[in-house]
Amino acid sequence: MRAKGLTAGDQEFARLLRPISKRVILVVNKADAQRHDAVLGDFAELGFSSMMTLSASHGRRTSQLLDALKSTGGRPSAGTTRSRRKKKVRVSIVGRPNVGKSSLTNRLVGEERMIVSPVPGTTRDTIDTRLIWKDKKFLLIDTAGLRAKKSKADDLEGLTRLMTERALERCEVALLLVDAAEGLTEGDVAVGRLIDEKRRACVVGVNKWDLVTDRAPNAAYFRDRTPEGMPFLAHSPVVFISAKTGHHVEELLSALEKTKHEFHHRFDNEELTAFFWKAVQERPYSYRDGKWFSTARFRRLLPPRFYSAFELGAGGSSLFF
Repeated sequence: MRAKGLTAGDQEFARLLRPISKRVILVVNKADAQRHDAVLGDFAELGFSSMMTLSASHGRRTSQLLDALKSTGGRPSAGTTRSRRKKKVRVSIVGRPNVGKSSLTNRLVGEERMIVSPVPGTTRDTIDTRLIWKDKKFLLIDTAGLRAKKSKADDLEGLTRLMTERALERCEVALLLVDAAEGLTEGDVAVGRLIDEKRRACVVGVNKWDLVTDRAPNAAYFRDRTPEGMPFLAHSPVVFISAKTGHHVEELLSALEKTKHEFHHRFDNEELTAFFWKAVQERPYSYRDGKWFSTARFRRLLPPRFYSAFELGAGGSSLFF
């Protein structure tokens, strides 16, 4: 909303958001100076308890907005979240600025949903788009580009990172988009590390493949360089695509769907126990006071985490990892 005053469009949006008013922060933009803060009273009739003024262009109060967003609660129930997981593949499209994230979304949905520009940073918000491909439902979350390094004083970059982190928390599979013409950069590694920190499955999409003439050595470079430069994504599939021409976009959707199923794959306890003891036999643990690990139990949750419990010898104490 703008500091120029309340409009009919503002009232209509407020009506749509009123059922979830406890999770809404009303932000009046373009309040470049303190004298503009008085306009906030005009918006009180919309009925939202959390309101503030700011100026996005001048960076005024954007840090306060970050704090307000961090403190906003109200997540869906576990049952609702599980049912949504089964219905669609939730994908966050992440990467550096200007690698073609919005162009790819437009290509996948077959229309110009996103503004595309050669100027880095054109996309500032996360935007949800629904797609049906071969009777499979996808939720595509287009995000703003992340830079490898940012100033701590840059509130806008901080907000961009926070929104990308939240987009990753909502998804099952992250699509890390990189530029085929530029190779794997420090910025790509930084975004990949964020995906790993959020414990999300990942597919690496090498975009702008139509610009590459000598494809065989370049494909080998990305397949070899990805595990070396980003060992935390060593097992992520790599798909070479072109958002401009549509090259391999169906292969990309197939990889995203398959990776989603792998993300939800559950191992039974016998499989995990057998795997663990095979590893112990190959590289035995040292023992203490004549006691060895005797039992192991595992449990897997989403995001993937492994919990194991061990007992040291007969009647020994238990260890939990």
